[in-house]
Amino acid sequence: MGMFDAYGIDADAVEAVEAGGGGPQPGTYPAVISGARLNQHDDYGMALILEYKIEGYEYLVQEWFNLPNRPGPWDDTTKDDRGYTEDQTNRRNLGLLKQRLLSVGVPETKVNEVDPVRGDLNGTEVVLTLVKNKKGYTAVAKRDGVRVKPATANSLPEPTSPVAGFNPSWS
Repeated sequence: MGMFDAYGIDADAVEAVEAGGGGPQPGTYPAVISGARLNQHDDYGMALILEYKIEGYEYLVQEWFNLPNRPGPWDDTTKDDRGYTEDQTNRRNLGLLKQRLLSVGVPETKVNEVDPVRGDLNGTEVVLTLVKNKKGYTAVAKRDGVRVKPATANSLPEPTSPVAGFNPSWS
């Protein structure tokens, strides 16, 4: 019994797709933030994954942000094999996430209140810039890769939160 047999499907009924095939090519696209989730990665620890839906494409575009493995304070003396301390690495990673939140229209005064996993950003219309990364895959550009769609810059959706009493105002 082969792998396809184990799934109850004949391999002839499945179209072969190249890695990354069928998705959008590098370029700029209107998109919507469709969700976010946390993922535990064996090598990097916890990551936040923002998901974007581009009209006309079946698969979601994902953007990963590494998160600290534990709350601070972090070690600021011992350097890793790349020459960074735990404090430097965690602050840089959180800085990348903060920049993304700002770029999708979250005011700096509200960054501490936003929880993408809770759905606070769902429905936000953005302009997504995709590039080829070092490995040749299409990915969200790290700098200026996502920005709030001009028509919605001052009208982020009111989130529907399962957390009682949480209803931030984005304006």
